[in-house]
Amino acid sequence: MVWIVRVLETEASKVSLFWEDQTEVQWIDHHDQDNSILSFIRRPAKNIAEADLIFIFNFTPMPRDNYLMGFPEGGPYSKLLDTDDTDFGGSGYNQQQQIETIPEEYQVQPHRGAANLPPLACLVFEKKKKSKSVSAVKKTIKALASTKKQKII
Repeated sequence: MVWIVRVLETEASKVSLFWEDQTEVQWIDHHDQDNSILSFIRRPAKNIAEADLIFIFNFTPMPRDNYLMGFPEGGPYSKLLDTDDTDFGGSGYNQQQQIETIPEEYQVQPHRGAANLPPLACLVFEKKKKSKSVSAVKKTIKALASTKKQKII
């Protein structure tokens, strides 16, 4: 039950999970039959400001440590969902909270990174968004406030 609630909360908060347009899926790798691993990118259809989601499935009962795969952008990717999480009755094998990528082409993607894949599980990663500095936020607030004052007058 906890898994279903978490998935529904995640789906409601991520535009890239709305399945209205099948062209939003891009394979990273669907040829690794030796390891029984699939990976793909799920992109938002209309909200380009939202981050891509990276799905990685391990269909074997063996964990795969340091599994190399391609990523569409550089930077850290944070773990969003893990079907092997102890909250869902899993083993909690994957303690990796983020994946760091390097600018090296891999699997037709411009960056590569390594993931520790739990057995018989799916991991979902999301590119960490850059946080705005405090001064940038203050400038935005001031600009909004001055706009509202001009409309009132």
